[in-house]
Amino acid sequence: MSGQLRYVMGPSGVGKDTLLNAVKTAYADVLVAPRYITRPRTLVGENHIEITNEKFDYYVQNDLFCLHWNAHDTQYGIGTEVLYWVDQGHTVVVNGSRSYYVTAKHIFGDARRPLGITADADILRQRLTARGRETAEQIESRIKRDKRRYKLKIQIALVFKQIAKAVFIGYAVDGYGVSLVPTM
Repeated sequence: MSGQLRYVMGPSGVGKDTLLNAVKTAYADVLVAPRYITRPRTLVGENHIEITNEKFDYYVQNDLFCLHWNAHDTQYGIGTEVLYWVDQGHTVVVNGSRSYYVTAKHIFGDARRPLGITADADILRQRLTARGRETAEQIESRIKRDKRRYKLKIQIALVFKQIAKAVFIGYAVDGYGVSLVPTM
């Protein structure tokens, strides 16, 4: 593969979509892959395609996802077009799963560059509550999951250096308590 996959991961509510939207705006030559998700598209700014469970299963059975996983009773997939884009030399950013990173590493090998994002538990709780998508019990489950972070070595991708400084250090860290982390 001659391109690169930038694999963004972190707990729900940490601001991954904010980063991805900023990347789409700032870098015309970087492709941000949509996720296929089995839940209604209700959040403004979330880059996903709503898909039924039946259609999701069809995509899995017909190898139309290069990556797919289940978290919190929801299924997530990344289309196989990402393989083509990376093979053609493009830099592609995906909003991935921390628990599925090892599979992404196997599929994309040296072409992938991980970026981990984290935030304080109180900040996550506030943001998830404001989002209004989960119950208080589901939010606490998500926060406990983040506390049991996987011990993955994450290298902050150089392509994000300027945008991360502008978006996260100048905006999100001050406004939302979000930070980029070299390890998870």
